[in-house]
Amino acid sequence: MTDNRDQTRYDTSVLIERSYDGIEEFRKDYLENISIGGMYFCSEERLSVGDNFRFRFEVGSVGALIEGVGLVVWTKESGDMVGHGVQFVELSPESKAYLEAFLQEEAE
Repeated sequence: MTDNRDQTRYDTSVLIERSYDGIEEFRKDYLENISIGGMYFCSEERLSVGDNFRFRFEVGSVGALIEGVGLVVWTKESGDMVGHGVQFVELSPESKAYLEAFLQEEAE
């Protein structure tokens, strides 16, 4: 797969909670990397390319909550786990500001 991203990715180990329309229960996984435009996480659960889901996670020393909607744009088998490349399709201005501040901290 060709890597054609134009944003820098930062390795991280942040707990992410995700849910789907009609399902109130959040499922939990850990992000492996993140950028201003998306994230990557592995899960035992297989999501399909094109799936949308709601997510939330906390970042930074103050635990700023980032919430939004993600779109699965690619998947990759990794043993018993499936890796998911996700594009952010909805972030509130507040969540985007928190994410930008967190990524700035990671870059330093």
